[in-house]
Amino acid sequence: MPAEVETMFSVRERPWHRLGYIFNNYPGRTEAMEKAGHGWNIIEVRPFVHLNPDEMIELDEWKALMRDDRNTCIGIVRDSYEVVSNAVLWDIVDALVDTDSAIKYETAGVLKGGSILWVLARLDEPVQIGKEDSPTYPYVLVHTSH
Repeated sequence: MPAEVETMFSVRERPWHRLGYIFNNYPGRTEAMEKAGHGWNIIEVRPFVHLNPDEMIELDEWKALMRDDRNTCIGIVRDSYEVVSNAVLWDIVDALVDTDSAIKYETAGVLKGGSILWVLARLDEPVQIGKEDSPTYPYVLVHTSH
C-alpha cells in the first residue's frame, strides 16, 4: 500500500495513490476526524520480554503504546515519552486559527498502523501566529508520531 496509508480523506480530488474517502465539500471537525481514522486512543502498558520459555522480565524503563480499538502495539518507547492524544492535533489546528476564521480540513489520516497521524487545514484568510510578523497562508499542517 503506498506510503502505508491506513485511513484518510481528502476534499474533491483523489490523491495519486487513489486511496481514502473523498468529500465533495469541506467537512466539519467531527466528520473529518471520523473519516481520517483518528477515533481511537493510546493505552500505555508495561512491556515484558521472554528470556526463555520459562522466564519473563518486565522492562522497567519502557512502555508499549497500544491502540485501544484493536489492541495492537504500535511502538515501544522510554517511560519519559508523553502520549499526545489524536484529538490534540485537531485542537492545535483550532487554536492556531482564530475560531472566527473558516478552517477547511483539506486532508487527514493515519499511516503505518497508527504510528503517524496528520491533519492539513486550508485557511480562507491569512493568520498571524504569535509574534511572527509574516502571515501564515494558506495551509496549516499538524502531525504526530506515536
